Amino acid sequence: MFSLSVSSSSTSSSTSGSSSSTNSDYIPLGTPTMQIEQEIKEKEGSNAKKLEVRQLFSEEYQGLEAIVKLWKKYALEYYLNCTLFQQPVERFSNSVSILSTVLTDIQTFLKEEHPIYICSRDDQINVEKAQGFAVIKTFKDKTMLLEALATHPDNIPTTLELHEKIQARRKEAVGKEVGRTLITHLAKKCLEEGITSIEVAAPANAVDFYKKCHFKIVGPVDLLTELVLDQKGMHALTGIPLPSASQVKPVKKVEPSK
Repeated sequence: MFSLSVSSSSTSSSTSGSSSSTNSDYIPLGTPTMQIEQEIKEKEGSNAKKLEVRQLFSEEYQGLEAIVKLWKKYALEYYLNCTLFQQPVERFSNSVSILSTVLTDIQTFLKEEHPIYICSRDDQINVEKAQGFAVIKTFKDKTMLLEALATHPDNIPTTLELHEKIQARRKEAVGKEVGRTLITHLAKKCLEEGITSIEVAAPANAVDFYKKCHFKIVGPVDLLTELVLDQKGMHALTGIPLPSASQVKPVKKVEPSK
């Protein structure tokens, strides 16, 4: 997947362990408690079936731009606090990079009519309530390029202990299934329209995610890894059965002219 970037305001943080004596939204934490882990699992399980995807209308692109700016602000806050409290930062640094690139390119996406798909709860499928989005481009050779795949930073797991304000905000998040839901939707679209593959250039820590979505590694691209989802992988991901031999039209042989 292509990395994207966005700028946003940063928040000041204090190393104090008490929320009453710091402006930070986070409290340092060694490892998450069993209760936090269980709550994450329960939330992911309860929300996984509620996600829907639809394509944005062109007039909604400006609204998406405002949402991406806000997401970048959140991602940068997480990144800075993970750095401060010595927690893993890679997922949030990737999020900042991806969202920044989207902000840079969103006018190009609009001008060149690159389709954008948003994912959210089925009763909140609008830009303001979006939990993730994908930007694609299709080519005449029946291939699809996944130009960007991003999720709301609140959906990204973290070992930070969160301030009450952030805990309340994260209750609106839907967990880690957003990316897979978007790719599954795109795979179904490809099968319906005869598109033969989805291509993406992904950073190192996103490769396992794409492999779990049945992408195959093709090779390196600069500092990224190129992966491809072929039609067999699309069928495996979507659960749509492969066509039987009787459904496949035989290729008509052309006799050489005498």
